[in-house]
Amino acid sequence: MKRAFNLTLVLFWVLAGSSYLFGQTEALERQAMKDLYNEGKINLDQYKTRGAALKSLIDSEGGYPELPYDSVMNSFSFRYVFQCPGMSKAQIMQRVKEQAALSYRKFAAVKEYEDFESGKFITEGWFPMRVNAYSVLRVGIFFIPLGDVSCYHSFVFTVKDQAFKMEVKNLEYNFIFGGYNFNTNSYSDIRNERKPLESFFPIVSNHEKLWKGIFALAFETRRATDLYARSFEEHVKRMDEDYRF
Repeated sequence: MKRAFNLTLVLFWVLAGSSYLFGQTEALERQAMKDLYNEGKINLDQYKTRGAALKSLIDSEGGYPELPYDSVMNSFSFRYVFQCPGMSKAQIMQRVKEQAALSYRKFAAVKEYEDFESGKFITEGWFPMRVNAYSVLRVGIFFIPLGDVSCYHSFVFTVKDQAFKMEVKNLEYNFIFGGYNFNTNSYSDIRNERKPLESFFPIVSNHEKLWKGIFALAFETRRATDLYARSFEEHVKRMDEDYRF
């Protein structure tokens, strides 16, 4: 299935003139593969086989899941900027807080920081994701099939008159595995493991059986952050509509 992300509808990335770069690309993956070969960690046959497998996966997914990278913080970070003509800083801040309350439902539990003078508003929370039961986690010799995953994150808002910026940072995933295994008719203790997004890259440093799952995780993360950003933009800009009754 082809995957595409149209950011021109309601949002755009701010990358030029900033510390944001693409932190991991197809070219860098192939360089990482060469490094593994040059360091003797894989042999020539493995190098060729893995190269072909990577190309096949990229073709089947419609591209490589390039994610924006903050070179100052050394982490993946999404940034969105929205123009709100005619709206004051106070109006935008209030609407951002309202949408945060709607998104999280337990607003007091996720509000981390607020300062109107600087225009900063920060929340800490999580959202659910579905990784189509692909394995993205290896425990010993076992590859753990996953479904529902919790993505922990920070939303950092910077507000000024007629515009606001939203950044999604500190992305970490909580995986829950264990319990009864119908295939082996056995039970293992339920365990949690929490991993940052950066730990999955470069993808070729992982076992080949994990690649498809990591692709799915990266694409789903980008899709989810795009949707959350769009929901904040739409709520902020619908202020007049909300009071037209």
